[in-house]
Amino acid sequence: MQSQLVQPSTIRDTAKLNASSPGALRALTAWFQLQPTSSPTEAARLTDDLDRDVYRLAGAGPGGEPIIAKKCSCDEAAQERLAYTQILPNLRLEPTLRYFGDVPDSDGKCWMFVEDAGPGAYDMGSPRCRRIAGTWLGRFHASAMIVGKHPSLCERGTAWFESMLDECRSLVVDVQTAAFLTKDDRRALQEVRACCDRLATRREAIHAICAATPSTVTHGDLAGRNMRVRETLVGPTLVVFDWPDVAWGPPAIDLVISTDQTATDTASPDLEAYCAAVSVAWPDVTRGRVETLAKVGELFWHVFALRLDAASIEPGYVERPISHMADYCNGIMGAMSALGWNK
Repeated sequence: MQSQLVQPSTIRDTAKLNASSPGALRALTAWFQLQPTSSPTEAARLTDDLDRDVYRLAGAGPGGEPIIAKKCSCDEAAQERLAYTQILPNLRLEPTLRYFGDVPDSDGKCWMFVEDAGPGAYDMGSPRCRRIAGTWLGRFHASAMIVGKHPSLCERGTAWFESMLDECRSLVVDVQTAAFLTKDDRRALQEVRACCDRLATRREAIHAICAATPSTVTHGDLAGRNMRVRETLVGPTLVVFDWPDVAWGPPAIDLVISTDQTATDTASPDLEAYCAAVSVAWPDVTRGRVETLAKVGELFWHVFALRLDAASIEPGYVERPISHMADYCNGIMGAMSALGWNK
């Protein structure tokens, strides 16, 4: 069922409700389809990114708690639904966020609604936060290793990595001859192509590392913006959200440690804490093996990002993606060097 733009006169408690933008009104319209008796008092935008619509609906939950409304593709909403309703409940990790459902919008996208994770911001620079992340991530991966693969989960292992690498190289080759590129653009893309070729020579080594590692459920985008620290009766833990990249594969991509070369803001989990927690299901885990996996995770992440930017190059949009791709190639070369592969 498609939603329609709600008029302010139909929104409950209009004296308090801040819903001045069309996006906020659409979010409320969709929410009322799921919870028609709800009485939100505010719809506040949570991002300055004009390409993303995310709102906090204050007072919208059944107990008056805030609800997060996020607009995304319907495929992404399906992945989020899978994570919240089928994957996470089977892993018996607490706390997890309550998923309230999703509603198609008239533009072909979907609004999805989930419990607000709370105010406890994650600080990558805090050793305490990193230990909490390491412990949570180890328990998460261990639980999934024990439970096994859900039949609806896609796989993101070495085959996925190799397909991303091949697609990235093909995209670069195709766009290099475009008339709208300058000589400097073509030179930069040639360097990206050379980086992909160099990484391709290490396919067998990457496959061997991943094959020797138990597969598990991976979040796929464990950035600080996608988690909150919550205090519980048994101590602090993480609440993790934004699951459109949930998949089955080696735990590498969730273990990435941010550095000046990684070009991404990750959770950077404490690897000692991770090893202690994941050893329940992975008894021969070692710090060295996990550090190696984290570097392979950097390669996964950078190749995925390279592929996205390579696909985005078009007339009028060249400088930014090529700049990003140079950063990602620096990250790839840094990870390969750490693995001893630049010799």
